[in-house]
Amino acid sequence: MISKSQIKYIRSLQIKKNRESEKAFIAEGIKTTLEIIDQAPEMIIELFCTEEFIAKHEHLLLQKEIKTTLLKQQELEQISQLSTPNEVLCLCRFFTNDTITT
Repeated sequence: MISKSQIKYIRSLQIKKNRESEKAFIAEGIKTTLEIIDQAPEMIIELFCTEEFIAKHEHLLLQKEIKTTLLKQQELEQISQLSTPNEVLCLCRFFTNDTITT
């Protein structure tokens, strides 16, 4: 379940000024999200996803200890920038030099 304040915050990140001030952005789609989980899981603030996504990738989410919020398809549509939202939306921090791991 997602709160009204979370919906408002995520929608606000559609505006560049808000992304820059919050130092956060939204990534949508399965492929993009899985790449972020694999390459830089520390950037993820929270994942908003459907039951189907959790069922397919539960082991990975548990392994990387990613905060996950289960949503119904209608709730995902409310926060998505896409006309036909996918199974997952990822709220991320901006990449910094501290994020780099060698």
